[in-house]
Amino acid sequence: PQTFDARRGELRARIRESMGLRDLPERTPLDAEVVGTVSFDGYRIEKLRFESRPGVVVTAHVYVPDGPGPFPVVVSPIGHYYVYGKSSPYVAPRAHGLAKLGYASLVYDAFGQGERDVGGHSHDEGWRLALTGQSNLSIMVWDTMRAIDYLETRSDIDTTRLAVTGASGGGLNSLYTSIVDDRISASLPVVFVTGFEDIVIAGGPHDPCTYQWGVAGYTNMGEMAGLFAPKPQLLMAGDRDVYF
Repeated sequence: PQTFDARRGELRARIRESMGLRDLPERTPLDAEVVGTVSFDGYRIEKLRFESRPGVVVTAHVYVPDGPGPFPVVVSPIGHYYVYGKSSPYVAPRAHGLAKLGYASLVYDAFGQGERDVGGHSHDEGWRLALTGQSNLSIMVWDTMRAIDYLETRSDIDTTRLAVTGASGGGLNSLYTSIVDDRISASLPVVFVTGFEDIVIAGGPHDPCTYQWGVAGYTNMGEMAGLFAPKPQLLMAGDRDVYF
């Protein structure tokens, strides 16, 4: 354990550099605004917008149980559900279920998906971002960190009890964010954590956010997941998942 603790700091720094986040962006004003609310039995959905960087608008849904709170919260970065984004039938049911169990959650449209499928925000921007040493994941992880910044402004949310989870691209986001943000209490990356060699062998329609510069040259995903220890982490996989 002592040897790994010494390596932990070095690895975190190298992974951040591979992601293009060696120096985190400035925490500029979020300019957060709730633009609508939909009520359900025992909870509501707040339609939220905030700026993770100046001019980079993140569209999100915040699921909030009825009552004064503060509620434990789950941040749910999504996978690659381009058309429906945060409202995808693969995403929204989790947030509805959590709300019924008394958990708040924040689900946002990933870069280039849902309401963010607009000019300059295409997922294909990852190829051009590569010229700057960044990728889509540089945007996605910072979006998740800024979502946590927003949650910290709310008195009805208990960010000392904060989990992150998502599937596929959301699992990718969850794994990497749990490495760089110490505010996360529990991490649940779903259908992403595997071996880098296995990803290459499997082939398939991966996109730039799957590949971070040089990371397989100095670590593997098992060690990356271990960086979250001793906090609880659940890894989930699908037995018919050919890509991961």
